[in-house]
Amino acid sequence: MKKYEMITQYAAYTAREITQNEENWKKYLTTASKLYKYPFKDQLLIYAQRPDATACATMEIWNKKMFCWINRNAKGIALLDEKSDTGLKYVFDVSDVHRGGRGSSLPYLWNMEKEHQKVVLERLEAIYGSTNKKAGFSKRIQELAEQIAENVSESLASDLEKMKKGSTLEYQSERTTKEEFHQTLSNSIAYSILKRCGIAENVLKKTIKFPYIHHFDTMQTLSQLGTNVSDLTKPVLVEIGKVVMEYDKTHTRNKKSVAEKLKPKRTQETQKESDSKTTIEVQETSIPKNEKEKETFLNLTTSTKNHSVLNEEEYLRNHSISNENAQEDNSNENENFLISNHSH
Repeated sequence: MKKYEMITQYAAYTAREITQNEENWKKYLTTASKLYKYPFKDQLLIYAQRPDATACATMEIWNKKMFCWINRNAKGIALLDEKSDTGLKYVFDVSDVHRGGRGSSLPYLWNMEKEHQKVVLERLEAIYGSTNKKAGFSKRIQELAEQIAENVSESLASDLEKMKKGSTLEYQSERTTKEEFHQTLSNSIAYSILKRCGIAENVLKKTIKFPYIHHFDTMQTLSQLGTNVSDLTKPVLVEIGKVVMEYDKTHTRNKKSVAEKLKPKRTQETQKESDSKTTIEVQETSIPKNEKEKETFLNLTTSTKNHSVLNEEEYLRNHSISNENAQEDNSNENENFLISNHSH
């Protein structure tokens, strides 16, 4: 069996698995919430192969943009790709790579803290509409998810009517289908956002449930749900990421500014006092009293100075050689690694 056919079948199998019950769907959404910039079909296959993945990219992006190298024996995650000759492309999780040296970087993965909640809600409400100010963070995110789903669920549910054949939804009325689709869509958006924001499962399970997920039991019906969950969640999480990064940068600058202001400043009197002490110490330094002592003193001073210069020059020379060797070693290692991967 060709690898392409195997991956296609694997996608269909995983689709059936994640709609079997509520717990399976939540496990999928947890992985998808970390990979929110990927489309549904890619999220599905990444979840199937690496449910613990957090940030994925192709080898080309890791090597040429991030200047990171793939770990030896790392296994790529196969994704469907119509543009490829084989119908597949491979991505690697951040846990499969290491930094390549100077200029390399790992992706920025934002973390939501309690201090971010207020500014995040302000930004989201400015975009999607107001929420109950007296409610907690989780509840207000659910309200926003409800508003997002409300704007599109009716038209999307109408499209779903054409895809119901062969699924459990086929035997339900149009009205029931719309209600189930709307609730599942809204709750999936809310769960994905809150899960990525680090809200604990014991908090989420009290208010977010998926009683109808097993009705989306064909690839077509699941794709209609999954694609729209992914598409509607992505801009929200992108916006949250921006807010968190902006807040952290500003907060860090403010902390540095406060720290600078709290540093004790040297006054002119303190400077004069210090200079005075130095002058006294110099005046009290033992001065050679005769020609023999003077000659010994000058020899000692010259010897110390030359020794200091020699050490500095030797250090710079050794340091330069060390850097050249390190660069040569890195170059050889990277060249060998890329040749090894190309041969595979």
